[in-house]
Amino acid sequence: MISTTSNLMPEEELGVKADRKLVEEISKEIIASWGLKNGFPKRPVALLIGGFQGSGKTTVLSILKKRLDLIVISPDEARDRLFTRKILFNEIFVHTVNAIRNNLLKTALSLKHNVAIDQKATLARINIEKAIIRKEGKGEYKFFAVFLKASEKTLEQRLRTRKKLQGVYRGTVSELKASVKKYGMQDLSFYDLVLDSEKMQPEEIVDKIGRKFNLFTN
Repeated sequence: MISTTSNLMPEEELGVKADRKLVEEISKEIIASWGLKNGFPKRPVALLIGGFQGSGKTTVLSILKKRLDLIVISPDEARDRLFTRKILFNEIFVHTVNAIRNNLLKTALSLKHNVAIDQKATLARINIEKAIIRKEGKGEYKFFAVFLKASEKTLEQRLRTRKKLQGVYRGTVSELKASVKKYGMQDLSFYDLVLDSEKMQPEEIVDKIGRKFNLFTN
């Protein structure tokens, strides 16, 4: 399991300066789109699927969702809805996206549903999400974090060639470069599993995740 040696909880990750009206409004829109099925897993899981833009997170999660009945929380969805509203990208924008993510996670946990977060992770971010899961999940959740790695060259190529999807923010090469510059060769030791998405097909990755964490045996 992941070590939690850091107690840092940056204001940005907590969404302290978020536009609360937008947080509530967009959270309601996204929750309404979940289309949840009946029934609950015996022991729900919370997954964090990390990786830079173009690493294959969205594809892997779309496959995993079909096999696990999963709520997928993607900050990119919140970004897309903010951009659609012509909200300027600034500090409040970033805080608002993170506040929406945290709000959606709390809601999914209250529903006792399997949940996955599609986002790069830092130790501080994982600590925040684990704290939310412990409090809102009431000890009923298993939590795992997976990182999908690929070379910067491959990530850029994928971003340039992947299809645009309606209502899904796909990111840009410039944003990828900024993210790589910010996080660099980040420490991956706090992930439970690191997989190479250049060498493995999405279906193989899902199978590997499922076997590693016994996801499909409930």
